[in-house]
Amino acid sequence: MAGSVYIKDRMTNLKLAMVLEVFTVSGAVAGAYLAIAMPVWVIQALLGCVLFYTSITMFRERKGGPSASDAGSRERAEESVLLAGEFYDVQSSETVSYGVKNLKIGTVTSFIAGAVSGMVGIGGGVIKVPIMNLVMKIPIKAAAATSNFMVGVTAAASAVIYFESGLINLKLAAPTIMGIMIGAYIGTKLLARSRSTVVRRVLAVVLSFFGAVLLLKAGGILAW
Repeated sequence: MAGSVYIKDRMTNLKLAMVLEVFTVSGAVAGAYLAIAMPVWVIQALLGCVLFYTSITMFRERKGGPSASDAGSRERAEESVLLAGEFYDVQSSETVSYGVKNLKIGTVTSFIAGAVSGMVGIGGGVIKVPIMNLVMKIPIKAAAATSNFMVGVTAAASAVIYFESGLINLKLAAPTIMGIMIGAYIGTKLLARSRSTVVRRVLAVVLSFFGAVLLLKAGGILAW
């Protein structure tokens, strides 16, 4: 739902998504097999700590700096000019152009994000969006849109393995999907009209929430 809206609004960097998705899907498949074969509480605990650290970084990053374009239009990476992109920011009423830096780090972290998604059942976007924004220097809105496009493919890859193992509850999944589709559509509208600093801080709160959930699951306090 969200991915189709972002593609229509040309916020998604499809070229970058295709490159990173190769590594993300590979990680998702590997993560799903590992999740079935081994306990994941240690991974949950480590990921929880990483998410807390990332949320703090998202709050502090570029405080007081340019927000409309996230300074992306000023930073073009020599190694990945072909993956550069641009989009029209409704909130700031300007076209934002950006390059892509540190592509190699992005591919490695995409594999890790996919593995985490496959192992603990959360969207790899909670890792990919901060990495794309903080490390690859992609504006937060473009990072969110690109990650959203990738999430569906990543989840489908690991879901096949879980389905074959009889671990998917279709009766629970069906009503959940309806709520998610409505929320995703509303979220796309809010993102387009929100300031980049607000989006970054909302993401930081979401990361903190997931970090807390994972730590509680690792400690056996939460069962979901």
